[in-house]
Amino acid sequence: MKLRRADKMKSYEVLLQKMVLMGHVEDISANQGLVPPVEVNVVDADGTDYDFEYSPEYESVNLPPLPGRPPLLLRLTDAKGTQMEQKLADLRLPPGWKKTQSEPTTN
Repeated sequence: MKLRRADKMKSYEVLLQKMVLMGHVEDISANQGLVPPVEVNVVDADGTDYDFEYSPEYESVNLPPLPGRPPLLLRLTDAKGTQMEQKLADLRLPPGWKKTQSEPTTN
């Protein structure tokens, strides 16, 4: 069964939003020096909670269904009990995260 173009686009958007969510989790964890594993709690505008665990050593992360309506509250708690919170207005790809083909690379 072939996916319609609209279904493909929706799947792409969901995948992209999950990647952006994980990018925020990874950035916060690295920038704040959080000790893995990190417990992640996401709360959407409707108050629905989504929980998963993240570690850079994991080969995969069992992401829950994509959180509902933004804004989202992202709470991270590391192995030592350090807690961080960040509010996300949406899960669009931030402009600074886009890498263009025209950017020079240095070796």
